[in-house]
Amino acid sequence: MDPSFKQKLHTHCIALLHERAKDLEKTLRSLRQDLQSERKSSAGDKHETGRAMLQLEMEKLGKQLIALQKSQALLQRINSQSPCEKVESGSLFNTNKQWYFVSIGLGPVTLEEKTVFCIAPGAPLAQSVLGKRVGDAASFQGKVLRIEQLF
Repeated sequence: MDPSFKQKLHTHCIALLHERAKDLEKTLRSLRQDLQSERKSSAGDKHETGRAMLQLEMEKLGKQLIALQKSQALLQRINSQSPCEKVESGSLFNTNKQWYFVSIGLGPVTLEEKTVFCIAPGAPLAQSVLGKRVGDAASFQGKVLRIEQLF
């Protein structure tokens, strides 16, 4: 794999989070408008239940937005241009099973027809390979993962 793929993947992940944040913000705006229109209604208990449901949904989305913003900040701190000698935060590596990007827990991301699992440094799989170098092996869930490439 081309070493510049790591930079492209990093940029792609930032763009994915940006899009998710825009979607959450759009949904929150819509819910705020719905809440405003609920104030104009006066249907008694039904009115109060509707307002409470909207407020709960807004709270949930607000928490998701905060978590997303924290992930964005973590991702921004990764220097995708520096090569890695060992698996660490910001590493892109291939095992005998799969490609992984130690960054944030995004799950599978497809770019240029390649699927890479974006995992947080604290994830169990990441913990099993942190500090490993090309050629090293780690055991994860009863399977041996051999580090084949590292960027």
